[in-house]
Amino acid sequence: LARRLAAGRVDVVTVFAPSQVEALVAAAGAEALARARLVCAIGATTAAALAAHAIRVDIVPSGPQADLLAAEIVSHFSRRVP
Repeated sequence: LARRLAAGRVDVVTVFAPSQVEALVAAAGAEALARARLVCAIGATTAAALAAHAIRVDIVPSGPQADLLAAEIVSHFSRRVP
């Protein structure tokens, strides 16, 4: 995953806990993580952990539930013009 992130070959990163943010940053670096086309956090605390590393957060669902996050991701790509 770290190599794919560094190469810009990851389209969507979903993060469910601040500890995952720290692990991803340790493994790949914040710059590599930020190369994903879409960075999603399950909630405000996880989004804050990403922001602490200067990583933009594109999607945070209205509630900390995986199904809401998935729906937001689908909605995001449904709105895009090919």
